[in-house]
Amino acid sequence: MIANILVGVLFVVNIALAVSLVLVCLKLCTKNHQNIVTQIEESDEIREEDRKMLRSVFEFGNTITREVMVHRTDMITLDRDDTYGSALTLFIRSGFSRIPVMGENADEILGLAYFKDVVKEIFLHKKPRNKSITAVLRKVLFVPESKPVDDLFRTMQDERQHMALVIDEYGGISGLVTLEDTLEEIVGELDDEHDAANDDAVVLVEKDENDETISCILLAKYLISDLQQLFGVQIEHDNVDTILGLLTKAIGRVAIKGSHAEINGLKFEAVQVSGRKKQVSKISVEKVREVESD
Repeated sequence: MIANILVGVLFVVNIALAVSLVLVCLKLCTKNHQNIVTQIEESDEIREEDRKMLRSVFEFGNTITREVMVHRTDMITLDRDDTYGSALTLFIRSGFSRIPVMGENADEILGLAYFKDVVKEIFLHKKPRNKSITAVLRKVLFVPESKPVDDLFRTMQDERQHMALVIDEYGGISGLVTLEDTLEEIVGELDDEHDAANDDAVVLVEKDENDETISCILLAKYLISDLQQLFGVQIEHDNVDTILGLLTKAIGRVAIKGSHAEINGLKFEAVQVSGRKKQVSKISVEKVREVESD
């Protein structure tokens, strides 16, 4: 009975409210925790996907923030010297609506820049695009990486924050976490409704008259070793295995849509991002044509 109620609660319109109700329900039913788990495993009325979701609910309190955060090396950030104009460009290219702004280094986060604030300043208040982004920063919520995810969820709701910066035991920034990251622990990955499913690693290949590959579009997870065979080239790729890792290493920062680099006679460009986290999902690769000299 209780298990079926929990399933119903998880499918109310507001998923954040649903999770809150489930957590309260679980708190009230602590003594019957094992009985509920047994009901979930034995009930024929609960579908497997619902059963998996309910298991995630019970494991929610055992998960810590470090396990669900976006790692520091994967964070998209602005610099305190950035302007409204450069911030607007990064918002549009990255697809994010909130971006942390750094101070002197990555461990100094001055605040959060919101896409809607920058748009309002430029187009409604007619402020110059060269104005410093620091003029519209909002406060940041900082949380320890050891914080249980259920506590994190409540804290973010209480503080009315959708994003928090995660700090390690030494006070440095170790990553960031969003409210959606906590929800995904229960309901699974929240895909963007515009993302198209495509599991083929090679999306498109163009060959010349000699049947040699001259360009292609590949999934970001495509292995460099396979790329070398595809183009018949050798590429040094210490510490990275995929073409996304190769592109990221070449540009020295997190790749976003439009990021590009030339490596060993091949031009790489991130052409598509997917998912709520707007991670690069497809990369175009083409041979750089040699300019014929007179």
